[in-house]
Amino acid sequence: MSNPALSLKNICLQFADEKQLFEGLSCTFQKGRNALVGRNGTGKSSILCMAAGQLKPTSGEVFRKGTLHICNQQNGVDSPESIASWLGIADTLAALERIEVGDYSESDLELAHGCWGLESELLSTMSIYGLAGMTLHTPVKQLSGGELTRLQLAFGFTRKPDILLLDEPSNNLDASARKRLYADILNFSGILLIASHDRELLGHVERIFEITSLGLKEYGGSYQVYEEQKRIETEAAQTVLENRFGQLKTAKVQIQKRREIHQQGEAKGRRVKKAMIAAKGRVDRIALNSAKGRSEKTNKRILTQADRKMNHVNSQLALAKANIEKKYNFAITLPKTKVSAHKQVIHVADMTFGFQKPLFQDFDLLVNGPERLALEGPNGSGKSTLISLLLGKLKPQSGLCELKVERVAYLDQKATGLDLNATVSESFQHYNRAMSSAECFQILAFFLFRKKMLQQQVATLSGGERVRLLLACILMSEDPPQLLILDEPTNHLDIDSIECIEQALSRFEGSILAVSHDKRFLENIGVTRRLSLYGV
Repeated sequence: MSNPALSLKNICLQFADEKQLFEGLSCTFQKGRNALVGRNGTGKSSILCMAAGQLKPTSGEVFRKGTLHICNQQNGVDSPESIASWLGIADTLAALERIEVGDYSESDLELAHGCWGLESELLSTMSIYGLAGMTLHTPVKQLSGGELTRLQLAFGFTRKPDILLLDEPSNNLDASARKRLYADILNFSGILLIASHDRELLGHVERIFEITSLGLKEYGGSYQVYEEQKRIETEAAQTVLENRFGQLKTAKVQIQKRREIHQQGEAKGRRVKKAMIAAKGRVDRIALNSAKGRSEKTNKRILTQADRKMNHVNSQLALAKANIEKKYNFAITLPKTKVSAHKQVIHVADMTFGFQKPLFQDFDLLVNGPERLALEGPNGSGKSTLISLLLGKLKPQSGLCELKVERVAYLDQKATGLDLNATVSESFQHYNRAMSSAECFQILAFFLFRKKMLQQQVATLSGGERVRLLLACILMSEDPPQLLILDEPTNHLDIDSIECIEQALSRFEGSILAVSHDKRFLENIGVTRRLSLYGV
C-alpha cells in the first residue's frame, strides 16, 4: 500500500487499578522511521498494543490503514508449540503443502494467497539473523531470549507489512544481529514505529515521540538531534524558572516595602493623636475616625493588591516548574571502592573448557587494578561461560581460572540476588545495616527511588528498576566490591536509568568486567580494553 496511516485521537487509557496512563493523547505517525522514548512505565508498550488493536483504549479512537504486524517483547516464553504454530502460520504452510501435491481445496487457495514464497523467504531471513539450521518445526521452548527476538524480527520483516511495530527490538541481540536490524530498519518503506532505549538504534530514526509527565511531544530528527533539542529546551525552561524565582523575590520585597510605608503612616497617625491630647486635652473623634477609615481602606487595598500580585507570580512560577521534566544527577563519591593499580584482579592461564567442543583452548587473561574490560563476541562465543568460570560456577578442564580479590559482585539484567518479598528500602538496608534510615533514603533518591517507591515490593518493580536497585545496594554497601561483573545490565532499562547507572559506574574506582552490546554505555563507563571472543 502506497499510503498507510496510523494515528491516535483523544486517547484515554485507564486500568482496573485506576492507574491512568493517558488522557487526551493524540498523535499521527508518518510514513518512515518513528520512535517512542520515555521512562519505564510511561506507556510505550501500551501505545504499540493500542495501535495494533491488542489493547482497547478506555476512550478515544485508533485509526489505521494498511496491513500491520507487531513484534512484542517476549520474556521467558516456554511454549511447546512449533515455530510455525507460534507465529500463526502453521495452517498457511499446511495449505501450501497440500497445493504443492495437488490435493487442495478452495479454502487452501485463500490461505495461500500472497504467501507462495513465505517459507523459503522466512528461512532465508532467519539465516541472516543467525538462526540458520532451525526449521519451522523447532519447538519455541528450545529458543533463547535472543533467538526468540531474532525470530520475531525475521518474521516481521519477511511479512513486509504496511505498518511495523517493534517493542525494544535490540534487546538480547549480539553485534551482528543488531547490524542486520539497523539495515532492515533503514530499508523499511512503510510506517515503522519503534519503542526503544537503544541510543545507537535511535540514531537511525527520523522522528522521536517522547512520553514524559508533561505529555507526548514530537521531535524531528535522530537521537542526536533530539538530545540537542532537549538540551536547548531544558536550558530555556531553566532560565524562565530562574526569572520567575527572581520575580517572586522582587514581588515579596515590593509588598513588604509598601506594608512598611503604610505601617509608618499608621505610627505617624498615632503620634498625631497623642499630640492632640497633649495640646487640647481631648481627641477630635471625627478627624480620627476619618483617618482611621482611610487607613483601613489603604491597608485593605494593599493586601488585595499583594494577594493578586503574589497569586500571579506564583502561577507563573508553577507554570515554569511544570515545563521542566525532572532530571536527577548522581553526585555520590565512592571512596571505598578504590583498587590499587598494582593489585591483580583476574588471572586466567592456559585454560581449556568446553561442552561438546572446546570454547576456550589455552586461554589467558590478566586484569590488574581498576581496569575496565569489555567482553565482546557473537551469541554462543563463550561470554557467559567465562563469567560462570570466573565466579566458580563452572570448573576449567585444565589450566587456571581465578579471581585474586575477595569482594566480587555480579550484576545481570535479571538482578538476581534481590529478595522479591522485601521492599526497596529493606533491600538497601540489608546491605547497609550501619546506615541510618535517613541516609538510606537520601542515597536511594540518587538512584531514582523516592517516596512511595521506597515501600514498594521488589517483586512489583520492573526489570530496569531491579537492576538499578541492586546496583545501589552493591556500590553503597559497607563492603563494596573490588570487581564488578556486568552481564547486559542495560537490557530493559529506559534511557534515564541507563544514564543514572553510567554516572554511578563512572565514579566506581574498582575493576569492571562488562558484557554489553551497547557501545555508548561501554564508552560512558570508561572501558579501557576490549576482549573479543569467537569460540574455538
